[in-house]
Amino acid sequence: MPKAEELESIEKVKGLQILNPQREAQAVDALAIVRRLLKAAEKSRKELVDPFNLKVKKINAAFDAMTKDLETANAMLTGSIRDWRESERQRIADEQARVARENAEREAAQKAETDRIAKEMAARTEIEAKAVGMTEADAQKLGVLVAQDEIAAITPAPVEIAPVQRGNVAHGDLASGHSQMPWAFEILDGSQVPVAYCSPDSKKIGEAVKAGVRDMPGVRIFQKKQIVTKMRS
Repeated sequence: MPKAEELESIEKVKGLQILNPQREAQAVDALAIVRRLLKAAEKSRKELVDPFNLKVKKINAAFDAMTKDLETANAMLTGSIRDWRESERQRIADEQARVARENAEREAAQKAETDRIAKEMAARTEIEAKAVGMTEADAQKLGVLVAQDEIAAITPAPVEIAPVQRGNVAHGDLASGHSQMPWAFEILDGSQVPVAYCSPDSKKIGEAVKAGVRDMPGVRIFQKKQIVTKMRS
């Protein structure tokens, strides 16, 4: 704790205007006392908080060990669900494409067969009609009508129903889950990131200045006057 005379000395120099060497000496003494008290206060603070920090460190270590397995399980389950959903989506999409393709192929094959049967039926009917004395025009009309009746009697090709994509929500006994697509980012080349999205590293700049760097684009490097005090023994 600060001594009474130290506090009194500090109070005296509050707002002190240095107008002569004597005042400067007083200010130096006060500054030295203030700095010593600051160090003492920091030491006392650390003595009080260090035990708590050590306890917090131990608690964090205990929880880290416990949550490590939980985080691994979380990552594995999340990945498994995501991978299964994607594979299932792709499987259903492939199945839908197959069903659509095969339905189109069956429809095209039946149309070709129907057209063939219709032509044969129309030609045969036309020949038979002419054989009984019908005019060529009437025989052609009759052939068309008979062919249309034949086509109408043909059973349409079977149509396979394609599966539909499953809903986004999965329901369990305890919870439900769904997928979503939030935006994320990955830095591929830091040198191409716009300056507006980059922050200067003050720590690295300070280390460079201490190491002797005196010229750096966008940075003013200068000497800043400091007052060094040393208590008399």
